[in-house]
Parts: sequence; C-alpha cells; structure tokens
Amino acid sequence: MMGMKKLRLLRLTKKELADRKGKENEKEEKQKKIKKGRFDRPDCDSGFGHRVPCLCKQLLSCAGSAGGAGDDVKVEEAEYGYFFDGPGNDTALIFYPGAKVEDLAYASLLKQLAVDGIDCYLVHMPGNLAFMGMNRADKIMETYSYDHWYLAGHALGGAMAAVYADKNSEKLDGLIFLAAYSTKDLSDTDLKVLSIYGSNDGVVNMDKVTEGRKLMPSVYEEFCIQGGNHAGYGDYGAQKGDGEADISAKEQQEETAEKIVEFCE
Repeated sequence: MMGMKKLRLLRLTKKELADRKGKENEKEEKQKKIKKGRFDRPDCDSGFGHRVPCLCKQLLSCAGSAGGAGDDVKVEEAEYGYFFDGPGNDTALIFYPGAKVEDLAYASLLKQLAVDGIDCYLVHMPGNLAFMGMNRADKIMETYSYDHWYLAGHALGGAMAAVYADKNSEKLDGLIFLAAYSTKDLSDTDLKVLSIYGSNDGVVNMDKVTEGRKLMPSVYEEFCIQGGNHAGYGDYGAQKGDGEADISAKEQQEETAEKIVEFCE
C-alpha cells in the first residue's frame, strides 16, 4: 500500500511539473512576442474597447511613403516610447497620451508636427495611464538636446503634464492641453500655455476648463476646433460619452498641428 501511495504521489508530481513547464513555455512565447514588438498584432486595443491600427502600419505611415511629406520624418523606438525626428532641430515636444489609449493612436498627429519642424517624443505609459509615468519627461530631456521644450497631453495625459510642469517649469518653454485642464496653479511660472478643445467634445468637463483659467500664467491661449470632439486627436475610434464630430479625425489633427506649430513659433 505504501508503494502505491508513493507511486500516486510521484505521478501527481510529474503532472504538476508538466503543467508548470507548459505555463513556462507559454510565458516564454509571450515574452518573445513582446520582445519582437507589437508588430504581430492585427489590431491594438485602445482600452475603451476600440481598435487602433497596428503598430507596424502606424510606423510605416509615420515614416512616410515615396514622394510624401513624411519622407523627412524618421521614427525610432526609444526607451520610453517613440521618437519622431523631422527636419527641425531646435524645438521638441513630449506627448503624454490619454487614459487607456494605445500610445500609437497619436502617431499621425505627431508625425504632422514633426513634418512641420517640431520633433516629437510619444511617451508610452505603464498600463496606458499617464500618472504611472508622469516623470518620464525627465529622462527624455536628459537624452535629447533641444533649445526649446514643450510638454503636451490629451485628457489625463494633459492633466499629468500640468502636474509635471508645476514642479519643473524651468525645464519647459510651454504646456499644451488637448481636451484637458490643470488642477495646479501655474500663474507664477514663465510658461506659456495653449488649451485646445473641440466644440463637440462630450467628455471633457468644460466647467473645469473654465475654472482652470485662473490658474494659468500670463501667456495663455485657447482654441476651439469647430466640429471637433474628444477622440479626434487620435486614431482610436469612438469614445463612450463623446459627442459626434462634424469633421474627420484627420481634419481635427491637421488643425491641431497647425495651431501648435503657430503657438511654438
């Protein structure tokens, strides 16, 4: 009887080892895919249940096609995200994505800015939440050398950009909100601030935007995109609670880029 019990225990142990080995193999395969990059995914989940274009298509689009304006923009994966290197060499913008939005959803917007002379760094946030990587701008500014730095963010990304700017205003020339507002008092800083929002935005709290004006420095601009909504700054589809846009996301991004370039001049 003792021999049978030992044999049964041995068999159970072998089964457990086999299961463990199988799990380890699955984990190893998953890590290989992560290391290889997100290029294998046909789509990426934005976190709102929407799909955004896969990484490889976004990067190829950003790099530009033959004869296109994007030919002057090189995109490279860096430590904390993606660097959009255009023809400009003195001004750069660091971008914090909105909550639960795949970072590459903003690639088209940042590509346009790079084409127009503002190099961009699209920051990947842990869990796609900006408050988890709010200080990543530090490392970026230590790594790259520019005369002028701007920090921008969409929604939660904008709010976290403001928190960072409140503590590091001396490192920045300006702050740019896309459908966002500050809860920090920036009125005593030398920053210049631009706030952009869409007339059809159904997500951003416009009362908070209005209240936040008293926290802004002396150089403060607002710009309303007629027909624009909350999700139109990126390519991640419709967002719950948002208003219906009267213009395309492409049009909203082009108008946004044009205003940012004008602001940074």
